[in-house]
Amino acid sequence: HGNTMDRALNGECILLFEPAKLLEFENLNSFVKTHVNSVILTGIRSEVTQSIILLIGAQKGHFSIENKETLRRFRPLIERAVIDIETKEK
Repeated sequence: HGNTMDRALNGECILLFEPAKLLEFENLNSFVKTHVNSVILTGIRSEVTQSIILLIGAQKGHFSIENKETLRRFRPLIERAVIDIETKEK
Protein backbone atom coordinates (compact mmCIF):
# COMPACT_ATOMS: atom_id res chain seq x y z
CA HIS A 1 0.00 0.00 0.00
CA GLY A 2 3.03 2.32 -0.25
CA ASN A 3 4.71 4.73 2.08
CA THR A 4 2.03 6.61 4.02
CA MET A 5 3.91 9.91 4.18
CA ASP A 6 4.75 9.86 0.45
CA ARG A 7 1.11 9.20 -0.35
CA ALA A 8 0.09 12.12 1.86
CA LEU A 9 2.65 14.43 0.23
CA ASN A 10 1.17 13.46 -3.13
CA GLY A 11 -2.16 14.92 -2.02
CA GLU A 12 -3.95 11.93 -0.55
CA CYS A 13 -5.96 12.32 2.66
CA ILE A 14 -5.39 9.18 4.70
CA LEU A 15 -7.39 7.83 7.62
CA LEU A 16 -5.45 5.51 9.95
CA PHE A 17 -7.37 3.25 12.30
CA GLU A 18 -4.25 1.59 13.80
CA PRO A 19 -1.44 4.15 13.44
CA ALA A 20 0.86 2.38 15.93
CA LYS A 21 1.27 -0.48 13.43
CA LEU A 22 2.95 1.79 10.87
CA LEU A 23 6.70 2.28 10.67
CA GLU A 24 6.25 6.06 10.74
CA PHE A 25 4.80 5.88 14.25
CA GLU A 26 6.87 3.08 15.79
CA ASN A 27 9.59 5.35 17.22
CA LEU A 28 7.20 7.53 19.18
CA ASN A 29 7.68 7.76 22.92
CA SER A 30 5.57 5.02 24.55
CA PHE A 31 3.49 7.57 26.50
CA VAL A 32 2.71 9.46 23.29
CA LYS A 33 1.91 6.19 21.48
CA THR A 34 -0.85 5.41 23.97
CA HIS A 35 -2.56 8.66 22.92
CA VAL A 36 -2.28 8.14 19.16
CA ASN A 37 -5.13 5.79 18.33
CA SER A 38 -6.74 7.46 15.33
CA VAL A 39 -5.08 9.71 12.74
CA ILE A 40 -6.02 11.65 9.63
CA LEU A 41 -3.14 13.04 7.63
CA THR A 42 -2.49 14.88 4.42
CA GLY A 43 0.44 16.61 2.82
CA ILE A 44 1.10 20.11 1.61
CA ARG A 45 3.74 20.91 -1.00
CA SER A 46 4.92 24.41 -1.75
CA GLU A 47 7.91 25.77 -3.65
CA VAL A 48 9.93 25.85 -0.44
CA THR A 49 8.66 23.10 1.86
CA GLN A 50 6.86 19.82 2.17
CA SER A 51 4.64 19.47 5.23
CA ILE A 52 2.49 16.74 6.70
CA ILE A 53 -0.60 17.76 8.65
CA LEU A 54 -1.60 15.22 11.31
CA LEU A 55 -4.89 15.26 13.17
CA ILE A 56 -4.55 12.90 16.12
CA GLY A 57 -7.30 11.32 18.19
CA ALA A 58 -6.72 9.55 21.49
CA GLN A 59 -9.76 7.30 21.02
CA LYS A 60 -9.79 4.47 18.52
CA GLY A 61 -12.23 5.31 15.75
CA HIS A 62 -12.25 9.02 16.68
CA PHE A 63 -12.13 10.08 13.02
CA SER A 64 -14.58 8.97 10.35
CA ILE A 65 -14.69 8.79 6.56
CA GLU A 66 -16.70 12.05 6.71
CA ASN A 67 -13.85 13.74 8.62
CA LYS A 68 -11.40 12.53 5.99
CA GLU A 69 -13.58 13.93 3.20
CA THR A 70 -13.85 17.28 5.00
CA LEU A 71 -10.05 17.50 5.23
CA ARG A 72 -9.78 16.54 1.56
CA ARG A 73 -12.15 19.36 0.59
CA PHE A 74 -10.26 21.94 2.68
CA ARG A 75 -6.79 20.78 1.63
CA PRO A 76 -6.47 23.27 -1.29
CA LEU A 77 -7.33 26.16 1.06
CA ILE A 78 -4.82 24.96 3.64
CA GLU A 79 -2.17 24.57 0.94
CA ARG A 80 -2.87 28.09 -0.36
CA ALA A 81 -2.58 29.51 3.18
CA VAL A 82 0.78 27.79 3.73
CA ILE A 83 2.09 29.12 0.40
CA ASP A 84 0.88 32.64 1.29
CA ILE A 85 2.61 32.47 4.68
CA GLU A 86 5.87 31.30 3.10
CA THR A 87 5.67 34.06 0.47
CA LYS A 88 5.25 36.72 3.18
CA GLU A 89 8.28 35.33 5.06
CA LYS A 90 10.59 35.81 2.06
